[in-house]
Amino acid sequence: MSTTATGLGITRLGQIAINTRDVERAAAFYQEKLGLKLLSKEPPGLAFFDCGGVRLMLERPGKAGVRSWRPAHDLWITFFRDSEGNLLALMSEVAR
Repeated sequence: MSTTATGLGITRLGQIAINTRDVERAAAFYQEKLGLKLLSKEPPGLAFFDCGGVRLMLERPGKAGVRSWRPAHDLWITFFRDSEGNLLALMSEVAR
């Protein structure tokens, strides 16, 4: 019996979210120790970094609000869980 895998054809990661208890402390680590470029800090408790073209988002656990750091774009996003229960999202940045 043969099975054919079907999928969405995802070819690029746009953003990775990392949970942290202290966003300010974590942001200082990623900026000062790892040398990542800080894109923005957004209230309440979000920080965005550029990691080789992939956006890294630091947030407190349980935060539901996701903001786009690009004011000229709207962020469309849908969340789902993978087979291991990890939270994933598909997103699209749409020019206003």
